[in-house]
This record gives sequence, structure tokens and C-alpha cells, in this order.
Amino acid sequence: MLREAIRKDPPLNDFVLHRSLLTLPHELAEAIECAFPRPDRERPTLDSLLELLAWVPTVLTYRSGSTEVHGSLAAAVHQGSGVCQDFAHLFITVARSWGIPARYVMGYLDPASVPR
Repeated sequence: MLREAIRKDPPLNDFVLHRSLLTLPHELAEAIECAFPRPDRERPTLDSLLELLAWVPTVLTYRSGSTEVHGSLAAAVHQGSGVCQDFAHLFITVARSWGIPARYVMGYLDPASVPR
């Protein structure tokens, strides 16, 4: 279903698979001292994603003002603390490594999708 939607509307490809300098898996792997969680292919994907969601706070502690909007996720992981976007970026990076498309959006509006 997602593949069909992307074929019909190519800008969706960039939306769901966009790579950001904030979410680079190889840098993150070096920063995290524990192993990334792995999906259990025998169970529903949602169960694995919920486990991932529970794992994220074992890596980061929420601390207001501890990171900047354009700071790297690896830096947040190195210091062990971050803000909501760092939690989201960590979740997204691991989900993408599982082949699940995900993207963090904050105030994004595609001008091409809005009628004039």
C-alpha cells in the first residue's frame, strides 16, 4: 500500500525516507554503548515498535535545554540526555534501521500540497 502511494505521489518518498544529518545510524551506533533493539519478526511490528518506544528512555534522560534544535542525536546520546526531538530522532533512527519509514516533522508544510 505504501509503495503504491509513493509511486502515485513521488514527493512522499522523500517524506518517509528522508535522511537527516541528525539521524545518522553509523554515528549513533558508535555513541550508544548498548546494542540497538531488534524487531521480532514473529510478532506484530507494532509490538516491536512499542518495545523500541520503551527502550528509548533507557538511553536518554529528558532534560529541558540540554540540547539545541539543530544539535546532533549522537551528541545527545553521548551526554545521555536530550529533549523531546532527541527522543523522537532516536526512535526514528532505529525504526528506519528496521526498514520502517519514519520522519520527524515540526511545523512542516509542503507548499506543493496546498492549493493556492
